[in-house]
Amino acid sequence: MTVPETTSSPPAPRRYGWLPFLLIVTTVVVLGIGFFLFDLVGRSIAAVLWFPLLALLVWSAIRLRVEYRQALQESAWARAAEAALLQSQERNRAIVETALDGVITIDASGIVTDWNSQATVLFGWAREEVMGKLLIETIVPDRDRETHLQEIREYLRTGAGSVRNRRIEVAARHKDGREFPVELSVSPARIGEVYVFSAFIRDITDRRRTERRLASQYAVTRVLAEAAVLDDAVPRIIQAIGESLEWELGVFWKADRQAGALRCVDVWHAPACAAEEFVLATREQSFKPGVGLPGRIWETGQPAWIPDVASAGNFPRSEPAAKAGLHGAFAFPIRVSGEVEGVIEFFSRYAQHQDEELLSMMADVGLKLGQFGERTRAEEALRRTEAQLRQAQKMEAVGRLAGGGCARLQ
Repeated sequence: MTVPETTSSPPAPRRYGWLPFLLIVTTVVVLGIGFFLFDLVGRSIAAVLWFPLLALLVWSAIRLRVEYRQALQESAWARAAEAALLQSQERNRAIVETALDGVITIDASGIVTDWNSQATVLFGWAREEVMGKLLIETIVPDRDRETHLQEIREYLRTGAGSVRNRRIEVAARHKDGREFPVELSVSPARIGEVYVFSAFIRDITDRRRTERRLASQYAVTRVLAEAAVLDDAVPRIIQAIGESLEWELGVFWKADRQAGALRCVDVWHAPACAAEEFVLATREQSFKPGVGLPGRIWETGQPAWIPDVASAGNFPRSEPAAKAGLHGAFAFPIRVSGEVEGVIEFFSRYAQHQDEELLSMMADVGLKLGQFGERTRAEEALRRTEAQLRQAQKMEAVGRLAGGGCARLQ
């Protein structure tokens, strides 16, 4: 994809710029020789010597004129070819620059040789900053650098590779250090004795987010269909949401009406999340209305978002959260019969900008949990009523039997 620089060569006819001067000098010399011979040796001998020179002069002039015309034609062809080449290069550059995908070209040693404007949009690196640098030093996460180098070495050695000419989904790194999912395809090419690798990269963050949220909604629906009571459903839903949306830790807080506080009932965290101290602090903590993130949700009854708990006010667990590497957080209420019965909060190891769509989705999850809780309460009340009715019917039957036996004895 690299457009080579070209330098315009001087027109070929310039090498014939001396032709008129040469012809004039030659003509003068031949005429001078002719006059000299006429005066010196006589007409017959002068004619023998002068006419061949004149003929040679005429032949040379005709030959030079033919070559000059040929040179003009070749020069015109060369200029047309050079113009066509420049036009083709500009067209290719325009196509690459206006492509919706990031286009990056590297050589066999992994050095960036081309970088289009969409790559700058995706990764935050300007073209001038990356040209001549190793690609692994810019957009490849640390854990994938050795794999990247092995892929290049394997292709140069065997002509085959696992990512060659097909689309794969990998993680890429932005200039600010954050990682995001991309769709990548790599096309190798050999130009002379040199190999180049062109990568076409597309940001799939939105698509991946949509897929994860659909998976989360499906998991919530499945858990609610399988669970019997709310206390059994909530821990499984926290795990399903955390795994599908890639949030590292979730907490279930339940309202203790008598104590007037929220108490931790369950904590889930991803296997790679080392947050023992934060989990311990969470289990030992209780929140009054308006205190901390759970207390704020309990008081307002509305979902809330914290971009970074390390710098947030009204977050008593900020110190253990910082030690655990937790930053972004959000929480939402579970309302049963109009009352907040519990709060679910999630934490991420990345600072997260507020996502209104996700908050709306979680509010809907809280609404479904509340409806599930209302339904299970109604079912439980119905079961108790039916049990009491059956018990009353049994007592009535026993009473009738006892009354009938007494009557017969009398």
